[in-house]
Amino acid sequence: MSLAPKDPVGPFALVGRASEDWDRCLSVLHGLGFYKGEVDVQIGGRQLDDATLLDYLAGLPAKPPVPVTVAIRQGPLFRLGKVAIEGAVPAQVRAKLDLRSEAPAVAANVLAARERLLKALWDEGYALAVSGQPLAILEEDANLLDVTFKVDAGPRVDIGPIAFEGLERVNESFVRERLRVHSGERYDPKAIEKARQDLASLGVFSSVIAVGAEQVDAEGRLPLTFVVRERKRHAVSLSAAYAADQGASFSTTCQDRNLLSNAEQLKLSIGFSAAGTAQTGPGYWGSLQFLKPDFLQRGQNLRSRAGLDRGYYRGQGTGRPHQAPEARRDGGNQPRLRDRH
Repeated sequence: MSLAPKDPVGPFALVGRASEDWDRCLSVLHGLGFYKGEVDVQIGGRQLDDATLLDYLAGLPAKPPVPVTVAIRQGPLFRLGKVAIEGAVPAQVRAKLDLRSEAPAVAANVLAARERLLKALWDEGYALAVSGQPLAILEEDANLLDVTFKVDAGPRVDIGPIAFEGLERVNESFVRERLRVHSGERYDPKAIEKARQDLASLGVFSSVIAVGAEQVDAEGRLPLTFVVRERKRHAVSLSAAYAADQGASFSTTCQDRNLLSNAEQLKLSIGFSAAGTAQTGPGYWGSLQFLKPDFLQRGQNLRSRAGLDRGYYRGQGTGRPHQAPEARRDGGNQPRLRDRH
């Protein structure tokens, strides 16, 4: 292997850098399961622990550069020996560990198994489950690594009181009605994440974070808080373009993301074009769009649009006003109420 070149340094800094490289190389060997691996770093043919190394380097001329060599002997690959879990853990959760004896003792795999174990506990409602770093013991004669996971699963909990932080103009009653999880249900991180994503999809929040309490309440339930940050209520955008047939065009859009404090959206767009080769006169257009989420029932959105599109093109007529109110339920082939004319 070769080390990345760096600017010249003095003797003390060079020895310090080489010592750091020695430690990193040894850590990589151990992480890959080579616990008997050896790393030998020499500067100018001398070992790093040579008491005369600094004086030797100080007496060398600036050129040529002093050679630094790194020799690695990986040794035998250690494998997993005993794999144990200490603590009261349900059988279906233990199976999620998925760490077998005789498998290569790769540190990343052991740490990943710990994460799988914790995630499985959380998914089963053990929201306060904790597990420290795995306890590893080397059996050097047998080239084995015994690993023990100490787990405190804690109680299996339900969702307690649900609170909201950060609401300013959005009505809490609307958000609470929209929420997909409720007090008294089993604490399920997947369901909570879906509820978080659903709130974020409303378009009125720039961020939504679900935070579980660190301890249960007096009833043995775990309180849950959704911390939100509201987006700026109003937005304005401007655009300009040019095409040979339609000429120059300009448009602007104004949007209210929370018209009546229940995530209603109102968008007004207007624009005009002129001086195109396909036009006999200036053209203009405009539209007004309204969206009301959870209209009459959860997941059903009321959408209404009215617009005017009037242009003067060779060989074509002018546009005319149009409108299209619509009530639609999200997610699936649901009946739709339409009125177009």
